Parts: sequence; C-alpha cells; structure tokens
Amino acid sequence: IVEQSLLAVPPLKPVGNSADDKDRDELDSLREHLNQTQMALIAKTPPDYKTANFLQNAIRKIDEMKQAEIPSEEVMSWIADNIRQRRQHWQYLERIRRGKDIIAQKRALHQERLHEALEHLRETLRFSIALGVESKIQQAATNYNTTLRFESLAVLNQKRKLLDPSLLPRGAMLSPVATYSYVALRNKKVLLNVSSAIDKSLYRQLRFTFSAEPNGDWHVNICHAEPGASKRCTIMDFQITEGRIDEMKNAAVGGTEVFLDGLCTFDSRKLFVFLERVATGR
Repeated sequence: IVEQSLLAVPPLKPVGNSADDKDRDELDSLREHLNQTQMALIAKTPPDYKTANFLQNAIRKIDEMKQAEIPSEEVMSWIADNIRQRRQHWQYLERIRRGKDIIAQKRALHQERLHEALEHLRETLRFSIALGVESKIQQAATNYNTTLRFESLAVLNQKRKLLDPSLLPRGAMLSPVATYSYVALRNKKVLLNVSSAIDKSLYRQLRFTFSAEPNGDWHVNICHAEPGASKRCTIMDFQITEGRIDEMKNAAVGGTEVFLDGLCTFDSRKLFVFLERVATGR
C-alpha cells in the first residue's frame, strides 16, 4: 500500500546535505508528504475522497511500521528494490512490445511478398495454358521462316479447353470413351475370341465401345455396324467392375477374362493395359 501510494502523490523532494536533512527520518518525511497530499486532495474542488482515503491507509501502515520499530532504511530499501524490479519488468514489456511490432511488420512484408509470388505463379500458369506469344516474336519467326513450338501447343491447348469438364452444363460429365472394331482388338491381342453364337461373317462388323464410369467401373457395349449404315444395333453389353480390374492388374501372363457366359474372351493383362490407355487418352 505504501509503495502504491507513491503513484498517487507528487514526486518527493531529494534529501539535502544539511544537518537537519540528514537527521530527518525518511519514513517520517514520506508520512508528512502523504499527509500534505491527502489534505490537498480533500481541499480541492471537487474533493478526491477516494485517493485521499487510499493515502490514509498508507499513512496508517507507516504508523504501524513505526510502532513495530522497523528501521526506515529497510522500508525505503524494500520500496526502492520493488520500484527497480518494476522498472526492469516495464523495460522487458517494452522490448516485447517493440518485438511484436517488428514481427507484425515482417509478417506483413512476408504476406505481401507471398501475394506477389502467388500472382507470379498464376501468371506463369496462365501463360503455360495459353502459350501466347508476342506479335513481335511471331513476326520475327515468320521473317526467318521458323516454326514456333508454342504456337502448335497453343492450338492443342485450345482444343483441350473445349473439352474442359468445368465448362460442361451442370450434371454433365466427361468420361473416357473409345470404340474399337473387332479386328483392331484382335490385332492388339486384347480380344482373344468371340463365341460361335455370333455368326463369323459378322465379326468384322462388330464394334466394342468402352466407357469409363465415375465409380471406377467400365461399361462395354457390343454393337453391329452394317457397312454404309449410319445406325448401329446393340447386340449385348456388360460391366467390368473396378474390383475385377484390380485383379487383372495382378493376373498371371496368359490369364483370361470371360464375359457374357463365354461370348467374348479377353487377355487379362492386355485388357488392363488397354483400359489404362483409354483412361489416359494415350
């Protein structure tokens, strides 16, 4: 309380070098100073009774220490030590505050540079997609009869953009699909044989359409395409489940996959590789 009371009073005058000042008790001087400040607070308009009452408590504590014969030097030394420790703590808090300000500035600078780097990456991505070449470079290439690789890639990217799934109507989807003839599948040794239930004269007119589905399965449609006819007649279709495809991946060399009760037989390993290529557009 005595220590805190020093915050509510004007600074104490330093002790002089006269004999009276040296003989004067520091605790008595502090009590007198608090008492004078208390009287001034009560006399002011409006009176500050709250602070005056607080100083009265401090004066009472000083009287108790005097009655207990506690040396003034110990009390003043204890107050000085506490003030010194508080000052050191205040200096520590000031360093923390300045450090926080520096960190905030560094963080803001980092965010700014990060934003610039992100914009640079986005610009690089846009260029890598569009592959646009400045007109000056295009003109120079034309003058020197040079073909720019970026031009052909830009055309290819433009075609790919036309098949961008994000540009499709809501609910529509873009899945890998490919149609091969019986002869093509036989030449690739993907299709091993077709059941005799289908007339051999129709083999060359068979078309197999492989369509990937969102759940990982494949739908295979077998249709008959008559020469010169625009329409195709579906003969049969079947599903290749994702689980079965995983089994084909680890199938032994020479393993077979039979569908539709033996209507068509495929080579397991080659069918797996074939579907992988269709899925990746290779």
